[in-house]
Formats: sequence, C-alpha cells, structure tokens
Amino acid sequence: MGSESSSMRGFTLQEPPWTHPSGLTIYPAQLQEGRPASVFVYQPDNQDKVDKAAKHLKTLRHPCLLRFLSCIMEDGIYLVTERVQPLEMHLQKLSANEICAGIYDILQAIVFLHERGKVSHNNICLSSVFVSEDGHWKLGGMEMVCKLTEVVPESAEFGVLPLSLSHARDAFLFGRLVESLLAHVGDHFLTDSQKKRLEKDLCPQEIEDAIKACSAEVLSSFKNTVKKLLMNPEPECRPALSTLLNHDFFRNDFLKTVNFLESLTVKTEEEKNEFFNTLLDRVSSLPEELISSRLVPLLLNQFVFAEPMAVKSFLPHLLRPKRDIMGRNREGCLLSPALFQAKVIPVLMKMFEVHEEHVRVVLLTHIDAYGELFTLKELKDIILPQVLLGLRDTSDLLVSVTLRGLAALVCLLGPEVVVGGGRVKIFKSTTPGFTKNTDTTPDGSPIHAANNHLNLATQNSLSTLLAKSNFPGVNQNCLTNEDLHLQDSLKEFRRNDFPTENRS
Repeated sequence: MGSESSSMRGFTLQEPPWTHPSGLTIYPAQLQEGRPASVFVYQPDNQDKVDKAAKHLKTLRHPCLLRFLSCIMEDGIYLVTERVQPLEMHLQKLSANEICAGIYDILQAIVFLHERGKVSHNNICLSSVFVSEDGHWKLGGMEMVCKLTEVVPESAEFGVLPLSLSHARDAFLFGRLVESLLAHVGDHFLTDSQKKRLEKDLCPQEIEDAIKACSAEVLSSFKNTVKKLLMNPEPECRPALSTLLNHDFFRNDFLKTVNFLESLTVKTEEEKNEFFNTLLDRVSSLPEELISSRLVPLLLNQFVFAEPMAVKSFLPHLLRPKRDIMGRNREGCLLSPALFQAKVIPVLMKMFEVHEEHVRVVLLTHIDAYGELFTLKELKDIILPQVLLGLRDTSDLLVSVTLRGLAALVCLLGPEVVVGGGRVKIFKSTTPGFTKNTDTTPDGSPIHAANNHLNLATQNSLSTLLAKSNFPGVNQNCLTNEDLHLQDSLKEFRRNDFPTENRS
C-alpha cells in the first residue's frame, strides 16, 4: 500500500492500521483536499459484502451511522468513510458517561434503521461500532442489512420471527452488546433528577453514600431491562427499541448537555437562557478530560457565543484556565492549563478566523487569561494579525476591546512586535535637583500644579477608568496588580522628583 499508488485513488494511507480478527484492515488516511478519513481495505473475494455495505451507507444517512465517502476497487477493495477508530481501541479508556452516551448513539442509529429505513441491521456487535473524532459512536458493519420484510423468519438463536416482530433480532443483538459494555460502567452513575433530589434533601456528608446507592439503582434497572426484555428468549417479549430512549439511564448531566447543544438552534430563548444559566453547576461535577474532549467543541462556536446568557454566566468559566501565569488558582474555572492548552487553544485559533463581531468581542474580553497558553509563534503569526484587523472596524465596541486585547499582547510579545519599530523618545525623564526639606514655593507654582496632576492620575487608575467604560464583560480582577503597580510608581516618582512633599 504505497502512498503514491494510494494517492492516485484520491487518498493517502497512513500508519498504523488496525486489523480485525476477520482480516479486515482499517487505515487512517488523508484525502487529496486534506480532510482526514478512514479506509477499510477488503480482500477481492469480499466484493459482494462491500457492495452491499456501500449501498446502504450511501442511502441511509444519520449522524450515528458511519458516513460513507467513496468506494474504490483497484488491486483490492477500498471503502472510504469519515475518520473513525474501532470502539475496541477506546473501550478501556472511556468513562461511564461516555459509554452511556455511546450506547445512546447506537440506540438512535438502530431506531432510525427500523422506523425510517425499514431495514434490519443483523450485525450489531462490538466490531461494528466505531468512534469518530468528536467522540460520537457510529454504527457500521452494514454488510448484512436487509429489509424488515426479509428478516430470516426462524433462527435457533433468535427464535421464530414473524413479520410483526422483525425488530426482535436486532433487539437481541443490541441487548447482548449493551450487556458487554455495561461491564465497563462503574457504580457512580446518577441521573440529573436524582442528583437534584439528593442535593436538596441531604447534607454534604450524606450525599456521597446516597450517590452510590442511586447510581447502583439506575444501573441495575437498565441491566434488568436489557436482560429481561431485550434478551428474552421469546421474541414477542422484546419491545421496540424506541421505548428505551426515555429510560432513566440516559437522563444524566453529560448526555443532557450534549443533546441540548447539538439541537441548540431549534431551542427557544427561554430554554437557552435556563440551560446556560445552570450549565456551570451541571458540568462542574464532570471530569475535566470529558469536558475538554467532548463538550469544548460543542461550546466554543459562534452559536453559543451569540447567546447573552452563555456569555454572561458560563463562558467566563470555560475561557479562563484554573490557574493564572503566576500559578494562582482561579475560582469557578473548569480546565487545568495543560488541558486548556491541548484542547481549547486549537479551537480558539480557529475561532479567531471567524469575522463575526460578537465572536471577536468574547475572545478579546478574556485573552488576558488564556493568551499565555499560545506559543509565541502562534501569537505573532496567527493571533496578532487577526486582532489588528479590529482597529479598522467601524464598530466602536470592537475597536475598544481590540485595544484592550493589544495591551495583553504587549505583555506577551513585547511592544516592538505589537506596536512596531521606529519608536522614539517623546517624554523626557528628568530629576529636579531640589535640596530644601521645606516647601517654600507659592500655591500657584508649577510644582504644585504637577503634584495635583499626579494625585489626580493616581486616583484615576486604569481599573477605575475601565470600570466607568461602557463595555460590559471586562474582567476587573485581572487589572488589580497593574493598578497597584501604577500607583506605587507614581508615588515613587513624587518622592524622587518632588522632595518637598516629604516634609517633616
């Protein structure tokens, strides 16, 4: 599989491949236009299976089904899909929340096949499930798909399946898959409604024990449903899989958040305001790794940035790492600097390319907190040119936040990079040679005027001026140390240059 011959087919195979025990090999690949992809490489004698799989992947489109790109037959059979990896490669590393969300993905895919596609999958198993780059599970393995009217009527494993029970074969297979997956789910699993009840009714010392008990109850209930209903030896006892979508097992904070964000554009203003107003409480209990890998891509986009409640109540906690450049902790922030740099910074770099005023205002309002996590090259070559564009905009608000953003970049890149070369000395630095210890100058002298001017400047420090500005969202806390430094510098200047102030 040389890269040259692969490239001629429209993609370049990459390493390392993953080989299924059946002999199927899956390569990461890159399309000619630069997009990532996966290439399933089959032996030539599997052409009938691949043709069938490709046909169904092309015609059956759903977010939880593997997305088909192309199929090429040349010295082998190459099925090209979106970039995915087999679930088997990830399963040991996934949290209970991710496994729950993944099961829900596969359940939605099967319900779609049954109710909209009018087909039965017939091959639901671990090797047919894949994980996309955004963490969603995708159902593949479409080689055995058939119409519901063509499901084999009898089977030693699944029992007699009349047409009215044509869903029962997939129900049994899905139950068996879920049973194996639940072995990886711990006991600490709680639904949103149960969590609220516990926090309302119990004191902090009792909550942990109650969480364990309720988690075990939810998990046990779902396991019983799978065992007694989906895997029932009598096909007529197996319910339609759509009845499972509302099970308590799927009512947890993580899945609720993902589902809401993925359907954000169809929510009402009241729903969105309530969601973002309570979002911090909901996600604070989730692991940092889960927030950074699964929720950050859904939260850092122009749709969320356009929601006033998100900008006010949630984004400040996501866009500010837990510790500042001095290592001091920031209260209420969600991600450590390391995770922020690995997961958030790449998304923010793309967001700076979005020329929407509301997006740029949010980014620049918090750049003082996260700017240090860019590399100097990224700041100089990518971020600074984008920020400078704001100075030429007709929006007064955008020009104002751009100037504040440039002030933060001066601290990180230096004034020569931000302001440019050719700077000259305009303001003189002088030290009057006064030697007297008493003030003998009249009230109207220039020295008194200078002292009054300096006092006024001290009183109107940078944070005071910003607090009086008309632009909301400016973080005042981040200016405190600069203000103190400014005041100390002015006091020192008065002592050195105007010693008449230090009268005994």
